[in-house]
Amino acid sequence: MTPDSADTLYRTGADILASARARGLPLEAGNLGDGWELHNPDAPDGGQYASRLDDKAQTYAFVAVREFSCTPLQFLCYVRDFDLGKLAGDLKLFKVHTSTPELQRVEYVSVLPWPFEPRWALADMRFGVVKETGALIVLGESVPDTTPPAGHTLGTVHYSYYHISPHPSGDAKRCVVRRAINVDMHLPLPAFVIRKALAAHYYADMGLADKDLEPSVWEACGLAKRLAEGPAYAAIEAAVAAVAPVACKP
Repeated sequence: MTPDSADTLYRTGADILASARARGLPLEAGNLGDGWELHNPDAPDGGQYASRLDDKAQTYAFVAVREFSCTPLQFLCYVRDFDLGKLAGDLKLFKVHTSTPELQRVEYVSVLPWPFEPRWALADMRFGVVKETGALIVLGESVPDTTPPAGHTLGTVHYSYYHISPHPSGDAKRCVVRRAINVDMHLPLPAFVIRKALAAHYYADMGLADKDLEPSVWEACGLAKRLAEGPAYAAIEAAVAAVAPVACKP
């Protein structure tokens, strides 16, 4: 890793964190803040789940906060290489158009449970390191002014954030994930129906992630190989190591 590549990851991390703050999204430690309606308050995974109306987009934003038994870099790999997991539903299409450590443009079609139709999206995923803490941070957003291919329904990713921080106990094989997501499904359904269905869907996402990150599943699905061999992960790991002494590889 060159100093320039590390600096790019730090700048990207700062930009992503600043954009989350500007949107009033609780990506950092502490209470969720005002305006969030809790879902699954007694979730057995110990997580926090909530939603609120996004005034600008006029669609609902959802947040999730919970711990995972994996390294921060493992969870980042799960987010970045989402064709091997379930974070975007069952994929009919997954194509990486461009890829650098700090940016990946992805085209995909995902099949989600009823009442959602398969959705097509072209999204830019930005990846950074929060220099002050060593946390990993991600922001996915739809590329503006895109039109889906014939026979596909557009899905607009207003934003999809992940803040992946080392566990406060110092255990290098655990992390804390804070997710904030706002996706417009463009469906002619009442807002309360969409809100309830998406709340259930995003809650289930975290359970699926927990299972996919189990060591046996992690090895079998190919994520371990991608993490070990991907140059982007080596660059990100080095950027973290330069500011945080705890290695994040398993």
